Amino acid sequence: GQVQQLRHLTLMKHPNITKESLPYLNKLTDLEYLDIWRTKIGMEDLVALTNLKKLKELHVSPNREDADNPDAILEKVIEIESLFPGCEIYVDHRRY
Repeated sequence: GQVQQLRHLTLMKHPNITKESLPYLNKLTDLEYLDIWRTKIGMEDLVALTNLKKLKELHVSPNREDADNPDAILEKVIEIESLFPGCEIYVDHRRY
């Protein structure tokens, strides 16, 4: 039951963290802060995290193909916001 109580998780700059980790992350139902900046988890992969109802802050990187396209990033942010209402989303440290 320890894992459930985890509130704060930072995995930034771990390039070997991929979307294979998402089912594990989805079990961390008490998570309030998740930092997956510069991991291999893409913004569109986050739809898998259906159980993280308490998430308040999320740090991600834009996908390589979106990096120079603020509209594409914003579109994905809006999608993520609908999954995690009340969650602050930071993409490359910029708050959306």
